[in-house]
Amino acid sequence: MWVLDQSAWNALLTRLGPDADSAGVAYDALHRRLVRFFEWHGCLATEDHADTVLTRVARKIHDGEQVLNVSAYALAIARYVLREVAAQRKTSEFNDAIETVPLASPASDEPGEPAACLDSCLEQLPPHNRDLVLQYYDGDGRRKITSHRAMADRLGITERALRLRVFRIRGALEQCVHRCLHAA
Repeated sequence: MWVLDQSAWNALLTRLGPDADSAGVAYDALHRRLVRFFEWHGCLATEDHADTVLTRVARKIHDGEQVLNVSAYALAIARYVLREVAAQRKTSEFNDAIETVPLASPASDEPGEPAACLDSCLEQLPPHNRDLVLQYYDGDGRRKITSHRAMADRLGITERALRLRVFRIRGALEQCVHRCLHAA
């Protein structure tokens, strides 16, 4: 992981203003603008996300990227960070739901229980779809990425096609769980 060092920090400040005072004011204003951007989009840890954006901007400038408008460039990077945050949140929520399903024996077979509904809906899926979804959401980090590549290769499709296939199966699964929870 890349860490912001003094030379990258100085490169960013130099791009923000001709002297230390004006650069500091510009930095604070940009940081507040990024925090508001993430707040407006309903993110948690807005300060951390703003710091992430500014660290990425500093790295790009330090690496020689020609950034004409630092503010506009930072907002473009903020959009990418927002997508990353949304994807992590969506995956995390679904993983949390899957982790609540006991694989051996359900703790509760009562209709309307989230774990029981998810288990029931997984059982209703065709076996190849059920296996695909469970394998897709298994693991984390680098292991998950490697697993996705292997799954796509095994199926003879692109990773994008795999994501789309899983997205469709997941949509059907979420609808089933929703119906089950509200039928009780």
